[in-house]
Amino acid sequence: LDTLLAVEPPPPPAPAPASETNGPAPPPPASPPHDPLARAVYELADLGEDPVTIARRLDEQVGKVELILALRGSAAADR
Repeated sequence: LDTLLAVEPPPPPAPAPASETNGPAPPPPASPPHDPLARAVYELADLGEDPVTIARRLDEQVGKVELILALRGSAAADR
């Protein structure tokens, strides 16, 4: 019985490579928009401003701001 208890358990299996555990590599970060208006809209939205406030601050139409934000979400979903 003492010899059975003295036997060490086998070592744990080696961890799988990161590519097998995490799935595919994440896409590279999105590059900032080239359009200055889109960049300003994104910055204000990232600060928590709503489309109406962004439109007022940038002197743009609300629909245009909403479209820019919708296209941003669409581009992120396509990745």
